[in-house]
Amino acid sequence: MPDSRIPPLFKAALEVRDEVFVQEQQCLAENEVDEDDAKSWHWVCFDTAATAGTQPGRGTTGKPVGTLRLIPAAPAEVEGEEMDREHLVKSEEDGRDEGEGLRTELRHGKTGMWDGLESFVKVGRMATLKEYRGQGLARLLLEEAMSWVGKNAHKINGQGEEGSWRGLILSHAQKEVEGWWKKMGFMTDDGLGEWWEEHILHAGGNLGPSILAGLEKNPAYIITALTRKGSSSTFSSHIKIFRIDDSFPSDQLAEAFKGQDVVINLMPPNDVDQHKTIIDAAAQSGIKRYLPGEFGSDTEDPNTVALVPIFNSKVQILNYLKSKESTGMTWTGVANGAFFDWGLNVGFLGFDLKDHSAKIYDGGNARFSTTVLSTIGKAVEGVLSHPGETANKLVFIQSFTTTQNEILAALEKATGKKWAVTNLDAEKTRQEGLEKLGKGDFSGIGDIIVGAVYSGNEGSNFKNQKKLSNDLFGLKEESVEEAVKKVVSG
Repeated sequence: MPDSRIPPLFKAALEVRDEVFVQEQQCLAENEVDEDDAKSWHWVCFDTAATAGTQPGRGTTGKPVGTLRLIPAAPAEVEGEEMDREHLVKSEEDGRDEGEGLRTELRHGKTGMWDGLESFVKVGRMATLKEYRGQGLARLLLEEAMSWVGKNAHKINGQGEEGSWRGLILSHAQKEVEGWWKKMGFMTDDGLGEWWEEHILHAGGNLGPSILAGLEKNPAYIITALTRKGSSSTFSSHIKIFRIDDSFPSDQLAEAFKGQDVVINLMPPNDVDQHKTIIDAAAQSGIKRYLPGEFGSDTEDPNTVALVPIFNSKVQILNYLKSKESTGMTWTGVANGAFFDWGLNVGFLGFDLKDHSAKIYDGGNARFSTTVLSTIGKAVEGVLSHPGETANKLVFIQSFTTTQNEILAALEKATGKKWAVTNLDAEKTRQEGLEKLGKGDFSGIGDIIVGAVYSGNEGSNFKNQKKLSNDLFGLKEESVEEAVKKVVSG
């Protein structure tokens, strides 16, 4: 719809969602607004102390800092089919424009907690700006939405028919925050299973194109992109695309893997069982080399995994791959440390490019390995060009080892400005991250990883601990100053 027709409250919700899902978590921007938005009720939390203008028609001033949406109840349907239905014309609560004939697809069947027929309301797109997390805003938003639902059952029913919705509420939550939802009164329905969606903390949306770029330089490779049918991701015209159901069924995986030699899996590691299904299909299809979604820390180092317990899912996936070596399928994991250019751009490494400020941990002298995205892409091509030397092992690469103080000096040189510095304790930050994650605050994951790396963990410095494969892959020595300069200049 034209921009002038977008309700002001929805614009405010999109501000939050864009900053959290697109900018921070690097999800695809084109997937952020979907067909469910126009028919949903939206809640937005404002910081009235940080005046960002007036919300027309609502008399609200302030900065939007949190949001969620409720998708109206819809009758269940035969699995795999779609339905058309009319929606509420306009809602006083969210200022939605005239409804259109939208389409909804439900992919669930009968479970132990749901008969497969009862209508339900779905909670989604819950987000809070990073600097406002840990203040109970997510709980406030959810409680407000649930309170409204309890008083407006007549508005919830998709057709406006009394009694067609009986109070069932669904939320697709990430595994890491399952405990938080239970505290809010929700129960886990194991029958719905677990699956991957596009909510990536490790920036796979940036890594994928870099790996493709590295492979495309070798004309010997025939590349096929395997993607979900529900995804709107696009690829170069010469790349073959194989679309698969969102549940990644084994028969479709087998068809996709037919005639292929290598599988590079860039999916996030949170759903271990789904990764095992994909690994099984690859082994049964005769895949010769499998690259799991390592692309980060050394997950074979017990101390690193102890410091960052969320890496346990990667450990499980890697161990499962090792158990499949007897099938003849080999594997290679790539450990590259932090994504340097991405981490600098989004503030993950502790530097704010806009405000010229830095968070320095434990004095800023801990040395760690880090790699720019394009070099990771070259390394993947290097793995495939050296199958014998890279079989059944983690290979270690880096653009350089550096410290926060070296990065800060390079930033001040590149920007010509003196940066403001806040000194922090790495271990305290890691512990706070664990506490946040336990409460369902995803920003805790970044705190855990940053705290572990900047605490001086020896496992983060590949040059001291491991034999690097840079020479094997022909990766040239890079400079932190040059890498910083490229990021600053855009």
